[in-house]
Amino acid sequence: MTDIVLLRHGQTEWDRQNRLHGHVPVPLTETGYDSVTAIGRRLASQYDFDRMYAADTMAARETAALVRLTGVEPRPQFEAAWRPRDAGVFQGLAYDELGDGMTDDLDTDVDVLQPLPRGGEPLADGRARVLDRWERLCERSNADEQVLVVTHDFPMATILADIDDAGSVADLGRYAPGKCSMTTVRRTVAETTIGESDTQIGQFANG
Repeated sequence: MTDIVLLRHGQTEWDRQNRLHGHVPVPLTETGYDSVTAIGRRLASQYDFDRMYAADTMAARETAALVRLTGVEPRPQFEAAWRPRDAGVFQGLAYDELGDGMTDDLDTDVDVLQPLPRGGEPLADGRARVLDRWERLCERSNADEQVLVVTHDFPMATILADIDDAGSVADLGRYAPGKCSMTTVRRTVAETTIGESDTQIGQFANG
C-alpha cells in the first residue's frame, strides 16, 4: 500500500484578495504561515515520508520549507509539472475584475480557466502535464511508501477528478481544494482510492 499526500500551499496575499495566481511569485500571508505550520505538525506526527515533491512556485516553495521545519524530513524536489495553469491575461486579476458576468457560476480559478485565456495554458495541455507526472509518480512508488506532494489547486483537482472518473472536465471545479488542505490518495495493487481528506469541495481556491 502506498500513501500519496497532496497538499495545497498555504494562503497567499493574492488568495486573500481572490486574485488569479498563474505563475506569478506571490509569498504566503501570516495566516498562510500559521496554517502550514499547523498542518505540517499534523503530517509529521502521522506520516514518515520517503519523498517530497513540490511545485517550483514561490507559494509551494515556502509551504514545503515550513513543512520541513515542523519535522517532515525529506528534502523537496521542485518540479514545474506541479504548477497551476498559466492564467495568461487573467493572471493577477480579481474575480470582480473579470467582467461580463463571468464569475456568476464560478467558485474556483479551476472554473475560471475552463476557457483558454489569451497567452495561457490550454486546459487539455495542463491536464496532460499533471496526469503524465502523476502516472510516473505512481509507477515509481514502492509498496508501503509515503510520498508528499506540495502543489496547487489545479493539479489536485485534476488528479482527484481522474481517480473519481469524473465524466467531464467541466466538473473539475468540484474537486478544487481549500487553502492549505490535504488529501491522501491510497494505492494498492488492486485499486487507487481517495482516503483521508480535509478538502472543502467547491471552496474558493485561487492558485
